[in-house]
Amino acid sequence: MNADKRHLTPLLFLCLLMGCGDNESAQSSDAGTADAVAPETAKSMIVVFDTMGFATAESAGVAPGFDLDGVVSEPGDANSCGHGDYTAPDGTPGIDNQLATIVPLFEVFGLAAAEGLLQNTIEDGGLLMMLQVDGVDDVMNDDQVTLLFRTGQGTPLLGT
Repeated sequence: MNADKRHLTPLLFLCLLMGCGDNESAQSSDAGTADAVAPETAKSMIVVFDTMGFATAESAGVAPGFDLDGVVSEPGDANSCGHGDYTAPDGTPGIDNQLATIVPLFEVFGLAAAEGLLQNTIEDGGLLMMLQVDGVDDVMNDDQVTLLFRTGQGTPLLGT
């Protein structure tokens, strides 16, 4: 489970960064539904990020990530900000990881150390990021959850 968490946490963070469109309309449309739909057995979980990285495209059109919207978008699709989706390395279509396109530019613009600096900041306790997952009724395959990104403060107890 620890290896899976380390693999998924950077991807979850990237998913949060890749939103497109009007944020207020998305919040207002989802505002009253999460509590009303969550079953009685649903629980909340908090994931603390202990590793952060940037997923790059492995080849043309192939990048790790998630299909966030359930749609395979073609280049120019107005519903996906005009960007086509990637295919995951395992062949899953519809991957919405547009950050993978710009990660190679980090080195070009002298930001190649950004990933290491970010990881050091997390390990030193300067950056504490958490993802609260509400409405969990199945930890392996849940069709509806609510995500809340949180930041923390204070001195974390690392390595315990």
